[in-house]
Order: sequence, then structure tokens, then C-alpha cells
Amino acid sequence: DIIIRDDFFGQALERVAVGDVDFALSPSVDPSRVPHIQMEHLLTEDMVLLLPVDHPLTQMREPGLKDIADHAIVSMPAQAAIRAQLDQAFASEGLTFTPAMETMHALSSIAIVKAGLAVAIVPEGLLKLLDHRDLVALPVPHLRLGRGISIATAKDRSLPPVVNAFINVIRHSVKTNGKSSPCSRP
Repeated sequence: DIIIRDDFFGQALERVAVGDVDFALSPSVDPSRVPHIQMEHLLTEDMVLLLPVDHPLTQMREPGLKDIADHAIVSMPAQAAIRAQLDQAFASEGLTFTPAMETMHALSSIAIVKAGLAVAIVPEGLLKLLDHRDLVALPVPHLRLGRGISIATAKDRSLPPVVNAFINVIRHSVKTNGKSSPCSRP
């Protein structure tokens, strides 16, 4: 049986460490922070600023953090990896990241953006999973926001053949599908 669990990255890595799961797909972390976990880099994913079509920031080519901070932002909670990145990015610009709303699920964030209640910075890969015709996704390359995604396994355990086979399917899928940018303007 294959059981899939959806956890925040720290919880997912802890599950790998204690043997509750065989592996995790996780944001990449510095290996020195998780000495008992082996991280195999799988892909790098950029972040995008997601906006309603009629939002004032859509008029800017690449809004900066100061521009974004002037608007209501919906974000994941503090235990999410992306939240730590946003906190650091805002702090590096002398700003405090203070989201107007927090949600446990990225799809909830997108619904909030679609309703026109806030903007969000989300992984661009998420856009491949949904209809975002009524939203604008702007790249934020100058923010240096991106995240690596890794396969995390315990260093002291070998994996069952079925798990290795499943991981190989994931590797192949990433290699085959490549990377395309769903960033869009209306």
C-alpha cells in the first residue's frame, strides 16, 4: 500500500526521521540542519505573486516587496517553509512580513485571492494544478524567492523496493515534464 500524508515540511521530515514514512517530498533544507536525513535535490521552483486581474499591482512589471507590503497578503502559517522564506525576504528589505490572513492550505489562499481579498506569493507549480484565468501571476525574480524540492529519506534505513520504484516514477515525471512558467498577464 502507498499512503500519502500532507504535512508541513518540519513535520514531514520528523516523520521520515522516526520511521512513520519512508520518504518525503520536502522543501530543500541545509543538510547540517537535518543530519539524520538525506536530501536528494529534485527540482527548483520559483515563486510568483498571485493577484486578481483588476488589482493595482498588475500594472507594475515586477512589484517590489515594499509595493506588495502595502496590500493585504494571505500566507501560510509560520510552520510552513514558504513562510520562513517570506519572513526573511521582507526582513532583508527592512520590512516586517505581516499577512492580513493565514491559511493552512495553498488552495484556500488562491480562493482568497480569487475573491479579491488579498494577494499571495505561491509556488509557480501550484498554478499548473488549477484554473487561474481570472488571476494574474507575476514573476518575482528580483526577490530571489524560490524553493528547492528534495526527496528526503532516512540515512540509516534502506527503502523497500516498491518505495524505490515509486521514487523513480517521481524522478522520471520531474525529468519528463521539465519546467515551464505559467506566469501570465490578462
